[in-house]
Order: sequence, then C-alpha cells, then structure tokens
Amino acid sequence: MIIGNRDIHLHSMTAHFTNALYPVASFFMFLYLFFKDESYLQTHYYILVLATSSVPFTYLTGVLDWRQRYHGAWVRIFVSKLRLGVALVIIGVCSILLHQMFPQVLSVNGIPRIVYIILNAATIPIVTYLGYLGGRLVFGGAH
Repeated sequence: MIIGNRDIHLHSMTAHFTNALYPVASFFMFLYLFFKDESYLQTHYYILVLATSSVPFTYLTGVLDWRQRYHGAWVRIFVSKLRLGVALVIIGVCSILLHQMFPQVLSVNGIPRIVYIILNAATIPIVTYLGYLGGRLVFGGAH
C-alpha cells in the first residue's frame, strides 16, 4: 500500500501474521487431543480467536492493495484470494461459535468434535494456498 511517497507493505505484514496463527492454533488443538492437557485447549482457542480476528484486517489491506497496485483487475488469482478470505472468516467464526456452544467440544466423542477438528484442519490448506497465490503475485505477476 502506498501512503504518501512510502510503499508500506501492510497486507504482507497482516497476511503473514494471520497465516502463521491458524496452523499454530491447529497444532495446539492436536496437542490437546494427544495429551489431554487443558492448557493446550485454552491456548488453541485464544490463538484461534486472534487469527480469526485478524482476518478482516488482512482482507481489507489486501483489497486496498489490489485496488491500488492492480487497479481492481478481476483476474482469477484475485477472485480466488477474495473467496478464500471469506471462507477463512466463515470457518474461523464457525469454529469459535462451536467452541462457545460446546466448550468441551474436543473432550467428548461425537459429530461436533469431528466437525470442529475438520473446520480447524481446513484452515491449514486455505492459508497455505493463499500464501502460494500471494507469492505468485509478488514473484510472478497477476496471471
């Protein structure tokens, strides 16, 4: 994002922050599943909330960057990034709501537990692919 005469890479900063948090949240979820230590579950939840809360900032800076650098061109790569950003918010919010409705969602076997694990695990390929697409933009252009 260009502010004044300075090129500030706000989107890159927010994207790397968010993209790192989701896998870390999932890592703590799996630690909880393996060790059954409540501190892992609590850490997972707080990181999940932080990651999901940061997505709107990443999305906004991405849209501003896209409009400024690429003049809002509707190229497939941007459509993919926009859709995946929305999917990430939806998955994060659904995970948080599921955890709020069933605080012990990972402690009890059943459908909610399976759904919760799948939702959280689904964030990893999404942020990985978003990062890949961002790398293509930075190093290869908007093809």
